[in-house]
Amino acid sequence: MLDIIDTINTKTIKAKDKNIFILLIVVELLFSLLFVFKEGNIELLIAIYFLTAFLLAISFPSLLVYILIFYMSILPSYSNYLRHPFFFSYLSLPIFIALISLTALVFGIEFVFTDKKKPYNFSAIDYSLILFISWLILSSLHGLSNGLSFKIVLRDFFFPALYLFYFIVYLKNWSEERIFRFWDFLVIITILISFEYIYVAMVESSFIKFFLKRIATQQPHLAQFTFPIALSLLLFNGKSGEKILAIISLPLILSLIFLSQQRGLWISVVFSILVLLVFYIFKDKDSEKRLKRFLGFIIVISILSIFMIIMLAKLFERSPVLTLIFRFESIFHPSKDISAIIRFGEIARALHQWEQNILLGSGLGATINPITLSHYSPYLVDNSFIYLLWKTGLIGLGLFLFFMISSIKMGIDAYKITNKIRTKGLIAALVSGLIGLNIVAMTNTSIILYRFVIVWAIAIASLKIIYNQNK
Repeated sequence: MLDIIDTINTKTIKAKDKNIFILLIVVELLFSLLFVFKEGNIELLIAIYFLTAFLLAISFPSLLVYILIFYMSILPSYSNYLRHPFFFSYLSLPIFIALISLTALVFGIEFVFTDKKKPYNFSAIDYSLILFISWLILSSLHGLSNGLSFKIVLRDFFFPALYLFYFIVYLKNWSEERIFRFWDFLVIITILISFEYIYVAMVESSFIKFFLKRIATQQPHLAQFTFPIALSLLLFNGKSGEKILAIISLPLILSLIFLSQQRGLWISVVFSILVLLVFYIFKDKDSEKRLKRFLGFIIVISILSIFMIIMLAKLFERSPVLTLIFRFESIFHPSKDISAIIRFGEIARALHQWEQNILLGSGLGATINPITLSHYSPYLVDNSFIYLLWKTGLIGLGLFLFFMISSIKMGIDAYKITNKIRTKGLIAALVSGLIGLNIVAMTNTSIILYRFVIVWAIAIASLKIIYNQNK
């Protein structure tokens, strides 16, 4: 078995050999499919499909990550699809879980059967993540011992456990150039999502007057990282192709952020941009010159925003300005914001439960009675940190905050020690994105219950790898 694994390991197969290997798999698959269709054995067809996928994946493990990220990003969840049926399709949870399992299996096999030249050195990030996941397991047992629903316990554990993708990418030890390629790839995906949003908004806005229709999915949260990354390509001397990508992507991602009409995301992205610009101003000793450019970029972003609003108005024949005013008006008149009243009411109910067990929380799987039956699911509240406090107690929340703070600190340290301007830009963008993510997490469960936890984990792994390669 070990010899077989070695022969198909990425590091031991030449490019020409890989092409022959893939050709043989495809030929075998075609003959197998002809046989299956003739015999009508669907179970055998499924088995052949997964065997073929496994053989291809184990030959190109990094490609599997790209396939997983593309699939989970480009499609909305089923519940969001029901609200916005003009999306072409929706994400299949079984396929999503199968891709995650396959990725973990392939990287696990590769790690076990690859010679490890260096011992693994644990850092504060590693310890805090392991402790946090361990505490989630204990919280799951705590919830089950209280007679809570196994299905909800499993759901509550599954999504935060996706932070384990940090270890998959970190142990793979991507090169800096591969890390750049991955985040450029994610910018391109966000561009595609922007076109999806523009299309759906065009169709759905024809049914309402004056205002733009709000499109609510998890996808715009990718902009929390991709917008700072695109901006960093202009600020920190990205390659020519990357600068072109940035110029194309910035107005489109701005449109995506706007059409989501998520006020928390608007605020967090603006905050991320400000953090990124602070990194830019103090990236070297010539801070005065940087400050002038900073003011210039503020003007450019403002012009881009105005241009976006004008184009959206032309495109949809609705008023983006009125939409903007309508969405922000409730911030200054909270008594009129029914959604906020409901959210704070549900948070109060969750905190009342937490008070019964401050250290351990209510356990994963805990539920509350929603304020209105048509509102949110009874197993979550719209604040990631209150959610963790409610279900995992002070200990669980403390471990998660330590993990996040350690990750941001690692990124800042990486920024200080690297001398490569382009790399500094990526670090600054990822740190800015992480800080913004923690801000928007106070208005939803994006940092803990979204499928994009995989992306957040890869961001942290990217910072750790860059730090290790430059120290």
